[in-house]
Amino acid sequence: MTRLAHEPDLLAPVAPFDAYREDVARLGGRSPIGAADDAWLIAAHALARAASLGHADRPALLAAGGDAVQAVVAATRGRHAADDDAATRALDAAAAAGDALHALGRLLGGASDGDRESAVAALQRLVAEQEMAGAFRLALTNLAALRLAAAPILGARCEGLLLAQQGRAARQLGALEAARESYRAALDVARPAHATDVRARALLGMGVVANMRGNYPEARRCFRRAVVAARRAGSVEMRRAAHQGLFIAAVTAGDIETALPHGWAALRQTSPDAPDQRAEALVNLAEAGHLAGEHRAALSACLGALELSDLARIRLPAIGAAARAAAALGERRLVEHLARDLERTIGRSGQPFENAQALAAFAEALLAIGDPRAAEYAARSSDLAAAGAFHEVRLRAERVTDAVSLGAQRPTRDAARARRVAAPQSPRVQAVLRTLEALPAARRYAERLAR
Repeated sequence: MTRLAHEPDLLAPVAPFDAYREDVARLGGRSPIGAADDAWLIAAHALARAASLGHADRPALLAAGGDAVQAVVAATRGRHAADDDAATRALDAAAAAGDALHALGRLLGGASDGDRESAVAALQRLVAEQEMAGAFRLALTNLAALRLAAAPILGARCEGLLLAQQGRAARQLGALEAARESYRAALDVARPAHATDVRARALLGMGVVANMRGNYPEARRCFRRAVVAARRAGSVEMRRAAHQGLFIAAVTAGDIETALPHGWAALRQTSPDAPDQRAEALVNLAEAGHLAGEHRAALSACLGALELSDLARIRLPAIGAAARAAAALGERRLVEHLARDLERTIGRSGQPFENAQALAAFAEALLAIGDPRAAEYAARSSDLAAAGAFHEVRLRAERVTDAVSLGAQRPTRDAARARRVAAPQSPRVQAVLRTLEALPAARRYAERLAR
């Protein structure tokens, strides 16, 4: 099994309840975190305990863990409404994980009739539910324990997928160096195994980490390589994600003509049944609209994203971008409404980078309308950014702080960059902007605010 330098601290298995307790504290004391917390903890205990035993003792323990998970899921279903889609999804994932623990136990016991990759994928979906709920420390503990417990039968591709997911959970927790190391380890595993899907996921993750650190040339290189790997792997989803990465890289360079087609391609490659992904694509398109001076289009895209997704990692950038656009349009009442939404979302996020970024964006919006609260938001953002080494976000916050102290509305990062961006002229780009502007979400928000 691949060993990582950071495993002694962040990435090593810890007592599952300790990991859960850390997540609850980071989420402001919210407990339960999701609908399947009990099943999560039982599965985590089974994996962690199995990892500590000899190979011969693991099958029976994993089978018992699977039975316990199934029993808890059955008892929990009755406490949730049948139309609670999020709870149903989380409990379905937990039930499948119970079956997967049985399957892993059989495989470790020498059975040849099990599907290793399906079992690992089911446990990855369980961890993905924990990530969506903000339980990143528990997610990391599960992934590390699974890699240890299943090491004798894991195989290179499955290990690479687990390493890439481990990187994603660490990244969302703000542990960027640990995330980068996990992604690099996934690349190392993928290369000799010719696992192009693992390679694509790892390159996408490395691009996101580089972007979070403000290393935009490195981000572009990673995303370009990810496009090639995703195409070879035949993955539409990863091609979509790579297009989003290239969109961000082009926006950073002020190249709206290149950015918008990438952003539109990402949106078109998103399934209508994937509202969170569609929302993420809309937030990205809003950023390009804002930099092009098309604030109405940017606002409509952001409000559309807020209608589609309740995930904090998507809502936070959407709220920040919407506030900047609303401020540019002079819509103070909407800025106030978004401020309340921002505080609610930060309170349940537990994601330091997204929190810092949204606070910086809101500080820029308040500065644009001459609101003295800009300094407060900038200070909160700067503190989070300093703790997480989010250099670009910290610079944004400090620019607002400097402007407030000088009593002037000095250009923010976006304003300075927007002056370098030529107004988009191509018919294709104009068509994208006009389509965004016509989205009905802005009208619905205006109607709600008027009540």
